[in-house]
Amino acid sequence: MQSDFAANSEYQLVAPIAPRGAFSNASRLTPKIEIQGKEHVVLVPQMTLMRSRNLTSNVSTLGETRSGLLAAIDLLFFGV
Repeated sequence: MQSDFAANSEYQLVAPIAPRGAFSNASRLTPKIEIQGKEHVVLVPQMTLMRSRNLTSNVSTLGETRSGLLAAIDLLFFGV
């Protein structure tokens, strides 16, 4: 979830993803993304910190879904 500016941090902010089919009622809090040609949702309400050393690989970049992710974060934290 973080930019490369925080790549050397001890912790990284992460959000789990799940196959789109498992969440038939996706909402603004769970924006849709595509990874390797398959639809997923980002579970923004479940964001958490993980130690950087426990993150083994970068699955995808989400820059193209920035507006949906920011809308979910705004709704979660600010109610807008």
